[in-house]
Parts: sequence; C-alpha cells; structure tokens
Amino acid sequence: MTGHKKARAGFTLIELMVSMTVGLFVLAAAVQLTSDQSRLLGRASSRLEMHQAARLATDLLAQDLRHASVGLGYRPDGTFAGLSRGNFTVSGGASFQADDRVVTLSSGTVRTDDIGIRLAAGSIRTVASYSAATAQLCAGADLEAGEVVVLLTREGLHARTVQVSAFGPAVCRDGTCVQGCEDVTFASDSSYLSDVEATNADYTEGEMAGEFQHLVWFLVADANGRGLLQRAEVTAQNPCAAADETCGGTVADNVEFLQASVWQWDEDTQTWVDRTTAGDLTDRSRVRIDLELGVRAAHSDERDADQAVLRSELSPTVCVPGPCGRPRDKVQRYAVRSSVEIRNSGRMQIR
Repeated sequence: MTGHKKARAGFTLIELMVSMTVGLFVLAAAVQLTSDQSRLLGRASSRLEMHQAARLATDLLAQDLRHASVGLGYRPDGTFAGLSRGNFTVSGGASFQADDRVVTLSSGTVRTDDIGIRLAAGSIRTVASYSAATAQLCAGADLEAGEVVVLLTREGLHARTVQVSAFGPAVCRDGTCVQGCEDVTFASDSSYLSDVEATNADYTEGEMAGEFQHLVWFLVADANGRGLLQRAEVTAQNPCAAADETCGGTVADNVEFLQASVWQWDEDTQTWVDRTTAGDLTDRSRVRIDLELGVRAAHSDERDADQAVLRSELSPTVCVPGPCGRPRDKVQRYAVRSSVEIRNSGRMQIR
C-alpha cells in the first residue's frame, strides 16, 4: 500500500440532485422569459395590425368624402347633393341611418353612423347637344356600355343619372368640339335625380360625368358578433337589398364603431357649426366631416389586466364594451380619428 490516495471521479448523489435542481430552475426561468417575450411580441404585432387596418380604412373613407358631389352640383333648392342625410335608402331597398344606427356586437350594443356619398368619379365632358334618349358629347369621354353617368345642366341646377346603351364617333351636329364628337344613346336610370324637373331638363351645353357612384360605408356584425366595416357602391344595376355582408365588400374587420360629425362653415361668425343631426345641408357653404373609427384586437389575452373602456370622442355616449358602464374586458382597443373638408362643397354652383 502506497502513501498516495486514489483520485475520486464523478459526482455524489447529493451534488447531482443539487445540479439538477439548479438546472431546472434556470430552464423554467428561460421558458417563462420566452413565453413572456412571445406574448409581448404577439401583443405588439396585434396592436400594429389593428392600427394599420384602422388607418387604411379611415384614409380610404376620407378619400371618398373629399370627392363627394363631384359632377352633381347642388340641387335647385340649394341643398348639397354629395351626402345622404338622416334615414336614407339605396337602390335595392336597404335602409341606413346617417346618425346612431344600433348594432349588436359580441362586445355589446353600440351606436354607429352610416355614411352615404354621391359622386361621379369618371371624366367630365361637354354635352354638345341633347334629346330625351340621345346626346352628342365632345369626344374623349372614355365610356363603357352599361356605365351609369350623370348629366348636369348648363346652369348646374338639375342633374340626373342615365345608363349608357351605345356610343361611337359621329359628325358634330351643333357647334364644334376640338377632338370631334361622339353619339351616345341612353337608357333611363333611377340612381340619382336632383329634382322632379331634372327628368325633362335640357342638358345641351351642360356636362356629362362618368362612373356615378352612391357609396355607403356602414358597420355590420358577422356570425361571431365581430364588426365588419363595409363599403358598397350601389346603383340600380348593382342594388343593395339589406345592410349586411351581402352589400358591398369588407374593408376592415374587428371594427367596433364608426362615428361621423358634420360641420358647416358660417361666414357671418367665421366658425364651424355642428350640423350632424340637421337635415340637408344648404347655403352652399363649406362642409367638414370629422371621422372616428373604433377597432379591437383580434384576440383577447386572459393573462392581461382589464383594458380601459374605449369611449368615442365624437359621441361620448358610445363606449366599447357597450353600453357605457359595462365592466371592462381583456381586449385591446384603438380609435383612429380624421377630419376631412369636402372639396366640392361651397363652390360647385355654376353661375
């Protein structure tokens, strides 16, 4: 036997158990950290997606509003034709409300606004001559058979929609058009009529504007109670029978409310006057629309604290979850707001 001790290899059972316990604690902390980071990333992604969808929808609505009344002018009584006011219907029979229509969502009952916009988005051409079912236009109108167009009288007092049946180059009968003339045959259309006299008015030396549109923006609930923001382009040939998913197309989902307030400029006081609940807009003065779109995240997270209730700034009695005073939930919500002045208000009248 020598005086040297043999070296010991490996761990004792106690050392092994201690090492495993420490390792498990480290692993558990890593898993929890990864889970928390993943949840935070998911929340950030959901918030970004929510913000982008709301902003894109609001920008598209604002673009439609800026062009309200293009090609339509004012009615003979001086009212603005670009916006549908109060309770209104469209071709096909669907009913809408410009202020406070009730919609029931999974988050509760809310009040939302329907926005109706009339405009002609196509090119504008001079009407060289006109009869009941035909007209001669200065060339270059870029028409299509079946297209709905607007005829506007020379004085801008009367307007009506007609449907193009046929068109083609022709020899100018009255006057001279720089690029020649086109003969156009019309069929009657009931999409828009400024007044009863517009049917028999003479549109010679007036204007024709292509691509008439009656746009309606509105909110509906899907089968799961989630809000869908719809945009419908309604004509007599493309009717809307009900204010539901069958009318138009979906611009954004997970929408909680759409609010709009209408303001008109008062020259005497040099201030904006709230005309949200008033009738048709008159006086040919500037018009401004304030918009507010409330949206929610696609999913709730039960591990989150209750989120603050989203209250509309344009209509303080509108809350989500609704009605106001309902307990909070664990859903993130966000509101996008915008203010749009209608470009064609206050200066469409032709004198």
